[in-house]
Amino acid sequence: SADTSLVVDDPPEVVEGTAMENAMKGKNKEGALFSTSLPTTFRACVAFQVEKILEWFPGEMVVALDYNQGLVDEPGTTMHSRVSAGVEWKLLKFLPIRSGVSFGGTDRMNYAFGFGFNLGFFDLDVATENMELLWSPDNFSHASVAVGTRFRF
Repeated sequence: SADTSLVVDDPPEVVEGTAMENAMKGKNKEGALFSTSLPTTFRACVAFQVEKILEWFPGEMVVALDYNQGLVDEPGTTMHSRVSAGVEWKLLKFLPIRSGVSFGGTDRMNYAFGFGFNLGFFDLDVATENMELLWSPDNFSHASVAVGTRFRF
């Protein structure tokens, strides 16, 4: 959190109703010129549908493996490689369950879990990435939750 003060010290601005607008404008300042190359990353992925290989497998399952490797040491990228694996299983067509794990990159390890409701015209997806709470409840530093929706017409 940051300590911030907002001071309006011009009574005519308060009367005119422009005090807040003017206070939020800020000031333009010239900065030093700089340049940086775009982040460059090599990405490789393979995915397959389990039920196409194992016909007896219940429901639908997609398994994906990813490899990411930064190629330049610039802002917005990392030279540390990351390996990820993910699964989406639809035992029931309207209820996909998703999970994944990644190692490397800017994080040590991330474990993700999510699920969705696919109702034909409307999808609702819920997921979390930082499942560290499950392994070390006394040491986890943050948590996240993402919610997504999609309408189909």
